[in-house]
Amino acid sequence: MVTCLLLSALLAPANLVYNGDCELPAPVGPPPGWAMWGAQQFKVPANFTRDAAVAHSGEASLRIHEPAGTKGYLVTDPAYAIRPAEGLAYRVSFWARSDKPGASAFWITGYQSIAPFADAPSPGSWPINVAPEWRRFEFVVREGLDFFAARSAYLLLSFRAQAAAGEERTLWVDDLAVVAEAMPNALRLVDPDTLTLPPLDHGLQRGDRLAVTVDAARPVRPTNRGVGGISFHRLVGWTGQPFDRSGAYTLAPKLERAIADLKLPMTRLYGVGDEPFGIEAALDRAAELCARTGVAPARTILELEDQGAVRRIDPAVWSRAAAYSRAKGYGFRLWEVGNEVYSGLWQPGKMGTAYASPEAYAEQVKAVRDAVRAAQPDAEIGLSLNWDNQVWGNRLLKLAAGSYDFVCPHFYNFGNTEQWRFEDVAIADNQRQIDRARRLLALVKLYNPGRAIPIDDTEWGLHGFDSKGSRADDIVRNANVWGLLHRAVRMIYYARLEGVRGASSWQMLNAVQSPGFGILSQQAPDQRFVLYWLYWHMNRALLDEVMPTRGTAPWYGDSGPLTPVLATRAADGGRLAVVWANAGATPVAAELNIDGATYAQAAGVTLSQSDLDAPPLLARTEDLEQPLRVTRDGGRWTCTLPARSVSFAHLTR
Repeated sequence: MVTCLLLSALLAPANLVYNGDCELPAPVGPPPGWAMWGAQQFKVPANFTRDAAVAHSGEASLRIHEPAGTKGYLVTDPAYAIRPAEGLAYRVSFWARSDKPGASAFWITGYQSIAPFADAPSPGSWPINVAPEWRRFEFVVREGLDFFAARSAYLLLSFRAQAAAGEERTLWVDDLAVVAEAMPNALRLVDPDTLTLPPLDHGLQRGDRLAVTVDAARPVRPTNRGVGGISFHRLVGWTGQPFDRSGAYTLAPKLERAIADLKLPMTRLYGVGDEPFGIEAALDRAAELCARTGVAPARTILELEDQGAVRRIDPAVWSRAAAYSRAKGYGFRLWEVGNEVYSGLWQPGKMGTAYASPEAYAEQVKAVRDAVRAAQPDAEIGLSLNWDNQVWGNRLLKLAAGSYDFVCPHFYNFGNTEQWRFEDVAIADNQRQIDRARRLLALVKLYNPGRAIPIDDTEWGLHGFDSKGSRADDIVRNANVWGLLHRAVRMIYYARLEGVRGASSWQMLNAVQSPGFGILSQQAPDQRFVLYWLYWHMNRALLDEVMPTRGTAPWYGDSGPLTPVLATRAADGGRLAVVWANAGATPVAAELNIDGATYAQAAGVTLSQSDLDAPPLLARTEDLEQPLRVTRDGGRWTCTLPARSVSFAHLTR
C-alpha cells in the first residue's frame, strides 16, 4: 500500500504554484509566494494575509479583503512566476469562498519580462461566482491558442475580491494548483509578432530640417477619406440627444448644422436594437439623423445590441433590421455585431456577459451573417475584437474567419495624463498603433485568404487617466492640444494606410462638464470643442488621392518624424492639400516643393494651444485657430509650423 501511494505521488503532475495551499507560515501581509499589486494606496498588508482560522484543507488559506470602493488585488510573487513552454496546456484549479455571495475575479497576467517589467498579452480573465461555502473552480489556458510563450514568458495568477469596485467583500482561496498537460494535434494560431511587414513609408527621411517634395502627378492610392468620422453614442444618447426616450428628436438646429458642416464621411451608432421604441422605429430615427446631418447611411455602421454586451439579440432581429432597411430604401448595410463584447475582461460579471467565450461570440457572428445576408445580400458584417487580448483578438479572428467583412479594433491610446510626454502621445504611441493596425490586417488576410477585409475603427481617441481615478471623459488633456495632435497624427497615417477604410472616433455629443472626448455639446450650442475644428479642417483636406512625398524631417527618437505630413489632391489635379503636424515644443520652418504640377495660390490655417492644460471648450475660435502664412518663391513654398500644432495648406491653380 505504501509503495502504491509513493508511486502515485511520483506520477502526479507537478504543481507549478509555490505555496498554493498556503501552509507556509507568514508574517503580516501576503504569505510566501504572493504579492500585493495595483495602485500603491490599495497595498494594505492587513487586507492580504494567510488566514489560519479558515481553510478548505490543511491549516490555512489565502485571505483577500477588499473594502468598498477600492481596487487592490493579489498576484503570484514574480519570483515564483510560471514559465510556460510551447505547445502545452495549463490547467488551473482552486477552491474559493467569500463572506457573501457575489462575483470575484480571477485572471492570469502575462509579462514578457519581469526585470524590468514588460507587459505581454494575458491568457485569460474570468469572473468567479463565490458564496460562503467552498466551491471548486477550474480553468485551462493553451499555449499557441490562448497565449504565446515567446511573448507571455511569465505568468502571474491574479485574484480580486470584487469583480468591480462595489461593496466590501472578503475572498478566501485554498488548494491552488497549476499543472501542465500535453496538447496533441491542437489548433495553433499565428503569432502576429512573427509576421514580417515591410518598413512603414513615412514619406520622409530623418534629417535636420523639414523639406518636403510632393510628386503632384503620380498618385499613390485613393485616400482613406473615411478616417475623418465621428461616432455617435446612441440614438437615445446619455446627453439627451439626438432623441429622447419617447423617440422625439431633440438636437438643436445649431448643432444639427454644425454636424452637417463637418462633412462626415462615416459615423457609427450602437445599441440601435436596444432602444425603448423597437428596431423598426429605431432605424427610422437613424435614417432621420443621417438625413438631417448629411451622413451617408451606406457609411453609417449600426450595432444593435446593448452597449455593455449583457444581452445578445436574436439573429432573426438582425435579419428584420436588414430587411426593413432594404424595404424602406434607407441604405444601411454595415452591421457591427456587438459593442466591445469582450468588456467582461475589465468588468467581469457585470459587462460582456452575453458572450462567455470567443467561441460563443463567433457562433453569433456566423448566425447573424447568415440571417442578414438572406435579407440583404450586399450587407457587410463587422467583428468586435480586442487586439490587446490573445483570446478576444487573434483567437476570435481565427474562429470567426469567413463570417465577417470588416473588423472594429477600437485603437484607443491609454496612459496616465500626469506622466505623459507630449511627443510620446502624438508620435511614439501613434506609431505603435499603426504597427498594430498593420499586423492586424496581415493576420486577417492570412485567416481569410482571397478576401479583402478592411479596418473600420468604430471607436478611438485619447483615453488618458490620472492618479485620482478620474473618468477619461473628465480629463481635459484628452480633448485639448494633446488630443488634437494625437488624433491629427493618427489620421495622417490612417488616411494613407492600405486596408483602413474608416475610423469613427469617440464621440459626437458631450456634456460641458465632461469634455474628455468633446466635439459638440447642446449645453453650449454656440461654442465648439478643440476637436471639432480638427475634423472640420481635416475633412476638407482629405482630397481624393494620396500623393507621394519625399524629403527630410526632424525625428522623434526611433519612432518617426516629429512633423508627419500628408499630401492629397483632387482627382482632376486642380487642388492640392497638405496636412502637417508639429509635435515638437518649438516652431519648425517648413519647405514644400512640388513636382509635376504648378499651383498659383495657397491658403493656410493652423490649430494650436500653447497651454498644455488649456480648456477644450473654446470661448473663441481664435483661441485655437490662426492663419498660416504660406509664401511662394518659384516652385518653392515656405511656412513656419507653430509648436504643437496641426496646419493645413490648400494650393490651387
